[in-house]
Amino acid sequence: MKATEVFIEQLIIGVGAVIIGVLPFAPELLRWWSANKDPLSLEPLVALGVLVVGGCYLLGILLDRFIDTLLQRLDGHHRLRLALGRPEGLENLGAGKDPFPEDDYDLAALLKRGEVASWRNYLRSRIRLTRFLAVYLPGLTVSAVCATAPAPPRPSALFAWLGGVYLAAFLLQVTLGKVLRPAPRTDENLTEYAERRGYEAGRSTGGAGGLVWAIRRKRGWNLAADLATDVAIVGAALLLISAFVLTYRYRAYGASTPWALPILGTLLAALAGWTWWRILATYRKFLRKIGPPPHG
Repeated sequence: MKATEVFIEQLIIGVGAVIIGVLPFAPELLRWWSANKDPLSLEPLVALGVLVVGGCYLLGILLDRFIDTLLQRLDGHHRLRLALGRPEGLENLGAGKDPFPEDDYDLAALLKRGEVASWRNYLRSRIRLTRFLAVYLPGLTVSAVCATAPAPPRPSALFAWLGGVYLAAFLLQVTLGKVLRPAPRTDENLTEYAERRGYEAGRSTGGAGGLVWAIRRKRGWNLAADLATDVAIVGAALLLISAFVLTYRYRAYGASTPWALPILGTLLAALAGWTWWRILATYRKFLRKIGPPPHG
C-alpha cells in the first residue's frame, strides 16, 4: 500500500475525532468568527494548518489502534466462524493445525504483488475505514445533537460522557476478556482449550466435530449472543440511546432538534458495522483462495 493512502486514512480518523469534539460548540464558534472577521496573514494560517494536519495524523494512528482493540472480540468471532465453516477447517482442527492461518495467507498475498497485492491492500483499507465509521458514528450522533442544544453544552460533561463510554468499553475489552468470553484466535491450540474446560472431545459428533461443539458452546459461537454481550456494541448502544434522550430533552426546552439526527445516526452506524463485517468476510475468503506461501 502506498504511504500516501495510509497517511490519508489516519488523517481521516484523526479529523473525525476532532469534529466530534468541536461540533457541539460550532454555533458559538461561528458567532465568535462573525464578530472577529479580521483576516489573518498567510504565514500564521499555514503554520496552524501544518500543526492541525500533523496533530490529526498522530491522533489517527492512536485511534486506529484503539478501534482495532475495541473490535477484537468480534473480529476473532468472525475469523473462527469462517475457519470452522468449511470441511478443510475441521480437518486441520482435528490434526492440531490452525484452521485459518491468516498471517500466512496475508503474507502469500503480499508476496504475489501486482493485482493480488493491490486488491489485498484495497480490502484492508476499506476494513479500517468501515470499522472506524462503525465506532465513530455513535459519538458523532451525540455530538451533532448537542450542537442543537438551547444553551452551549458544558465541555466537561460532554467529554466525560463520550470519553467515558469509549474508554470503559476499551478497558473492559482489554482487562475482562476472559470473563466476556472472547472468541479464540484460530492459531490457539483449540484441542487443549476444550479439554481444559472439561469438555470431552468426542462428545456430540466425535473427533473434530466434538471440539467444534465445545468451542461453540463455551466461546459464544452464536452471533446474536456475541452482539448482545460485546462491549463495543453495548457502548455504541448507550451513546445512541443518549442521543435520543438528549433530543427529547432539548425539544422539551424549545429547541428545534430534529428526530432525524439520532435516527439517521443509528441507521448509519448499523450500516457501517454491517459493511465492515461483510468486507471482512470478502477479505478472508480472498486470502483463503490465495493460500499460504510456499515454505522452504
